Amino acid sequence: PPIVNEGVMFITTPHNRVIALDARTGEQIWRYDRELPEDQFQMHPTNRGVGLYGDRVYLATADCHIVALDARTGDVVWNVAGADYRLGFRYTAGAIIVGGKVVASTNGCDRYHEAKEAPCFISARDALTGEEAWRTSTVARPGEPGGDTARKSTQACNAALRFPRCASPRPR
Repeated sequence: PPIVNEGVMFITTPHNRVIALDARTGEQIWRYDRELPEDQFQMHPTNRGVGLYGDRVYLATADCHIVALDARTGDVVWNVAGADYRLGFRYTAGAIIVGGKVVASTNGCDRYHEAKEAPCFISARDALTGEEAWRTSTVARPGEPGGDTARKSTQACNAALRFPRCASPRPR
């Protein structure tokens, strides 16, 4: 969704593009196009908006980066990776700003595999520096309460996908 601040409308489009428009005239002020890695596969290049804080615009990207842009020029102020996109991590929801922190949640949990240090997570970064302030997993890891259950459910689901006759019938 677009967001307007001090007469400037910020919109995002698929493929990690941010456009700043004069909200009265519709004239483009600047445009930022994030270059995505060539080896990244994306079925639906969704992006659901930006966050604003002070003189910055925050974009959470499909290759799991958070990019801080100067709201006046569109220049990159900082750019940090939240996780490795090659393991299936990505951001599709817009960043939310809370108390000077850029909060974003990953997705890509459907691509969970042993190489990931942790499944999907929500994290907060300092809005001025990009330094991570905290991170919490959205799925219990092995050894944590519920972690073994989540692992068995994932394995059962994967088995059901390989052997459809074992899967629960889907509603029609």
